[in-house]
Amino acid sequence: MTRALVVCLLAIAALARAADDDCLQYEPSVVELRGKLVAEGDDAFALVPDHPFCTHATAGNGMNPAVSGVKRVQLALSDGQKPSEKLLGMHVVARGSLFGARGGILLIAEKVSAAP
Repeated sequence: MTRALVVCLLAIAALARAADDDCLQYEPSVVELRGKLVAEGDDAFALVPDHPFCTHATAGNGMNPAVSGVKRVQLALSDGQKPSEKLLGMHVVARGSLFGARGGILLIAEKVSAAP
């Protein structure tokens, strides 16, 4: 019985490590997120990802902490423009870099387009 318990615990630890490896990196890494584009006020936008995700902390940068269960990402386009209003409420793909922000996580997106 003890051997079976040890095997189970090792399997659980391996799964936890594998899940942690799926966490996203902050800038300068480029990530691609899929989800619903929503408005947050007059000039603010967010992406509600299809699945909650986690981030790895950036060593030496307290603004980019490890976070788990991210369900909403503030969104800004890298050229300073706003996402097209016709994409609001739609399923989109956003590609860019993640940054830690006061209210959570910010994605500076190079591109936001309708998901295929």
